[in-house]
Amino acid sequence: MNRIFAGTYLFMLLHTQALPQADSLIQLLSWHKADTTKVWIYRDIAYYLKPENPDSAIYYATKGYDLAKQLQFSSGMIWNLNQAALAWTEKSNLDSADAYFSTAIQLSYSSGDTISAGNLLNSIGINYYFQGNFSKAIQYYDSSLSLFDRLNYNEGMARSLNNLGIIYRIRRNYNKALEIYRRSLKIKEFLGDSTGIAVSHYNLGYAFTFLNDQENSLKHFTQAADIYKKLNNQEEVYKTSMGKGAALYNLGEFDEAYKELRFAIDHLTHKNSLEYIQAVVYLGAVLMHKDSTEKGIAYMEKGYAAVENSGRIDLLKNISFELSRAYEQTGDYKKAAYHWKNHSILFDSLSGEQKQWAIEEMQARFDTREKENMIQIQQIELLRQEDQKKLYLITAILAVLLFTVSIVFAVKQYKLRKYLQIANNQIKITLEEKDSLMKEIHHRVKNNLQMVSSILSIQSREISDQKALEAVNASKTRVQSMGLIHQFLYGEGEFRSIQMAAYVKNLTAYLLSAYCSPEKEVKIHTEIEELYLDVDTAIPLGLILNELITNSIKHAFREKSQGSVYISLKKTDGILKLKVMDDGAGFDLSRPEKNSFGLTLLETLAKRLKAEMHIDSSQGTSIEYSIANYHLHSA
Repeated sequence: MNRIFAGTYLFMLLHTQALPQADSLIQLLSWHKADTTKVWIYRDIAYYLKPENPDSAIYYATKGYDLAKQLQFSSGMIWNLNQAALAWTEKSNLDSADAYFSTAIQLSYSSGDTISAGNLLNSIGINYYFQGNFSKAIQYYDSSLSLFDRLNYNEGMARSLNNLGIIYRIRRNYNKALEIYRRSLKIKEFLGDSTGIAVSHYNLGYAFTFLNDQENSLKHFTQAADIYKKLNNQEEVYKTSMGKGAALYNLGEFDEAYKELRFAIDHLTHKNSLEYIQAVVYLGAVLMHKDSTEKGIAYMEKGYAAVENSGRIDLLKNISFELSRAYEQTGDYKKAAYHWKNHSILFDSLSGEQKQWAIEEMQARFDTREKENMIQIQQIELLRQEDQKKLYLITAILAVLLFTVSIVFAVKQYKLRKYLQIANNQIKITLEEKDSLMKEIHHRVKNNLQMVSSILSIQSREISDQKALEAVNASKTRVQSMGLIHQFLYGEGEFRSIQMAAYVKNLTAYLLSAYCSPEKEVKIHTEIEELYLDVDTAIPLGLILNELITNSIKHAFREKSQGSVYISLKKTDGILKLKVMDDGAGFDLSRPEKNSFGLTLLETLAKRLKAEMHIDSSQGTSIEYSIANYHLHSA
């Protein structure tokens, strides 16, 4: 059994169920003031009266339109005209309905309410759908969709797509329906509309079944069922079970198909619904495959009787085909021939019908495009005439404005140039004064540090205690390392940064001259990246270098006549890396000197720079700092 399906055709008609019925609303009119709320009351009365009393509906819709016009309330005018048009349709007076619809659409465009225009086009399409004029319905749905697409109004696009999909499915243009449903699903997912997403999956399941793509059909029916379960919409869950059962049957999964179809039949509330009938027919087909031939035929005959006068030719065609096969299996060739003949007649009818629909659809689309083109041409011509009038006026105004602006601009430019010249001169003077002041400060700091160093030198001559003498000399080199920084700042005329390569070269030269004796040869090798550090980074870094180089020169080579010290400073992955190592005796961390002032100073400076300090004494001494808190300057 290939396809036995009929669609469920859903139209969303917007109205508030909580409003009283027409009689109650009419009573409100006698005392309610003439405002926009009263306009909507007239509209709602017309809505409720329309099916049973279209003449009264037209009367109240006209009253609502007149009041809205008096209040200059364009939305009220538009939607009362819409109700009047629908009432004229109920009276089968399509010319009057078209006239009211046209007036409402023109009013929507003139008032700038293009969303209402799109909704009206959709409403006209629904009107033609109920008249059975599908070609006209497609024409207006297309126009509505095109307008909503230009406005990027997703909710309106989803409504128009849904209505188009229904007609394409009725006309058995399943590929087109599939395209429409996929577009609708994307919009519903963008809007986060769970119910709309479930409906789109349900419709896609139907479309794939008709296209004989049963795996995709089962996938979309299952997705729809999962969403409906989360929404606690049991009736829709039962309907999806029918779709899942059909897909499973067509995939040859007869046991699973039986479970789903049985579940749908046992729980569907409306026993005359197309979903229930389809479930009955499919269950009959499943039973045929499970060797319950008589029971299966009974179910299919029940389904056939239910849709015989429904106009669902596609469903009748497929049931006839299955019944023909079933009776052939039982040997009842008379009934088999009867149903095969029905199948052939219905097949020919469908083929001719689809050809006619294709012709009508092409004509409708041509009419729509032609009508849209004419409207666009008229609008362009009106805009051109208006633009030409505006152009003359704007040209004259612009000429006057341009002359005035030119004069004002010239005066302002002259004043601005004078002001900028004065400001630049003042800034230049200020910067020169600042540079002179900074130069003087660094010069004085350098001199003061030199004086401290000299005092320490004088003091050291009078100290006989060796440890005290070493402490004073160490302090002297520390002061000298800071003094070198200020000497660089003063000498180079650059007051914000230190060129570290030159600084390290001068510092190492000073320390070698201070601590090396003729009997001991110490070589210093440097690998310094071209870095410019600010003063706040350079001073603690200079003290660290002073301490490490001094320790290496003084202590690393006591038992050697020569040695080497290696210094590297570079930036790696955003971290400043300083490494000082020697090939001397190494540093014994178990010695009491490990808690000396020098080591304490190194740890303190490391904290200030937020640096990690690592000591390795496996081969000589290697101390490495990974510095996070530093500031670079461009050269």
